[in-house]
Order: sequence, then structure tokens, then C-alpha cells
Amino acid sequence: MGASDERKMGGAQTVVRRHRQRDGGIDTRDLFADALRAGVLVAPGYVFQHDGRASSGLRLAVAQTDEAAIRRGVALLARVVRERLAVRGRASASASVQL
Repeated sequence: MGASDERKMGGAQTVVRRHRQRDGGIDTRDLFADALRAGVLVAPGYVFQHDGRASSGLRLAVAQTDEAAIRRGVALLARVVRERLAVRGRASASASVQL
């Protein structure tokens, strides 16, 4: 048995929700496939509901990556949300993300 000097790299996660539910919101179950096609893997909120009900929340997790990659991923996700809103007839709605 030996010892080694390893640098542990941590990660972070956050839950993102679209709060404007009066307009029906976006079920992140629908957003999941769109985000994956754009190259962003998210965990849709319904998987964290005990009964699997629809959710406008999603979990983002990052680990062992740099700030530039995180910004690219968040920008891609924002684009996917804007496109989803436009498809649902809300072309004037905006999705913005600030880091």
C-alpha cells in the first residue's frame, strides 16, 4: 500500500427552474432531447419527482471543466429554451442566462 499526492477535482450542481408557470412553462422532459442534440446533457426535473410528474426544473452539473466550456454549455441551453418557446408560439419570449 502506498500514498500518492492526488489533486481532487470537485464539481457543482444547481437546479434551474423557469418560474413563469402561468404560461404553461416548459416541461423539461421535452427539453431533454433538444438539449442533448445540442450537446448539453441535463437531468430533467421529472426524474427527481417521486411520482414522475412534469417539472419545469432541470439539474445542471459540472465537473472537471473550465469556465469557457461552462459558458458555452449554458449558452447552448439558453438557445434550446428560446427555440422551444418559439415553437410553442412565444417567439417574443426570451431566455437569458447570467453567470
